[in-house]
Amino acid sequence: DLPAARQMAGLPSFATIKFFCSFCTLTLHEIDNLDMARWGERRAEIHLHWARAWRDAASEKERDDIFEAHGARWSELLRLKYWNPFKHLMLDAAHALFLGALQRHCRQIWGMDVRLTDGDGLEFRPSTRGHVIPPTPEQMDFAVKVFRQGTKTRLNKLGVALLQAVADYYSIPYRGNKKQDMEKYTKARQVLTQARKTAVLGKETLHEVWSDMQKTVLPSWIAPAPRNVGDGRHGKLTADQWRTLCTVHLVITLVRMWGPTAPAERSHKILDNYMHMVAGVKLATMRSTSPQKASQFVQHWLQYLHGVLDLYPGSNLSPNQHLAAHLGPQMVWAGPSHSLWTFIFERLNKLLRDIPTNNRIG
Repeated sequence: DLPAARQMAGLPSFATIKFFCSFCTLTLHEIDNLDMARWGERRAEIHLHWARAWRDAASEKERDDIFEAHGARWSELLRLKYWNPFKHLMLDAAHALFLGALQRHCRQIWGMDVRLTDGDGLEFRPSTRGHVIPPTPEQMDFAVKVFRQGTKTRLNKLGVALLQAVADYYSIPYRGNKKQDMEKYTKARQVLTQARKTAVLGKETLHEVWSDMQKTVLPSWIAPAPRNVGDGRHGKLTADQWRTLCTVHLVITLVRMWGPTAPAERSHKILDNYMHMVAGVKLATMRSTSPQKASQFVQHWLQYLHGVLDLYPGSNLSPNQHLAAHLGPQMVWAGPSHSLWTFIFERLNKLLRDIPTNNRIG
């Protein structure tokens, strides 16, 4: 959804280094900057200037140069004087929060898997910060292109720093051994699916979650999560199921298990960090909103992101986690997320996908 929307608006993909965010001027190398006052707002008049220059360019090369340098190309929507690509390209809370932030936290940060023993979340990923010089934007653009389109030989020629930067960008764990990493980089382009030894949501904790789920009676309007969530047999969770799992079931169980621990205990800190995310999600998806609620959302969300960086060494923020912080300003001027999110469109997509076509288009 987001890639298509950005293409329609004349913006580059969020996979680019210089223009990963459609709201502010941060580059991907600055994604850990959590001072919103220093993010810098993208200006529509500057974008319109370069979009017109792209439209009127005399050659394809000139267009490519403009797009690479300024992240702008012409969109027919720019003919509408009131249309602002940086304001009217809306964030969908269902994708940004339910399918994005909640799922990422459970699967990638906490490593949810019933086959693993319980752990403290410190085995997220080996950290290389302070030891590897970050690649330049040009080097990173080249590395991403090779990763997505290049051959195994070209991928193997990338240096360790570039390979680790690509792994960080796509939130893929790595071991730090190039030979071992390359074997998994080249397997269906799923770079390095590192086997964890422990997980925060491991066997014991998940069994506690399952037990509490059996005792919990949900209102009819709440979509239940799979009873065996975390064992891999339940299939893909929907946005509603992620919301129920993370804002209802995990809250019930984890508060019961970790809430009584001392504030200095790691489990208590992990719970506090998680509850900042849950509070932010609840505030951003209420049926009514206000500037005060928007401000509270931003505070909780930034506190959550700070906690991720502090509690899980080697972790990196994803573009989606950064983009979600911009939901705060959107809540002020666009109103509640219920009037904007894409549940109805996803439901229609499912209906269309289920129509038997005998693999024929049309």
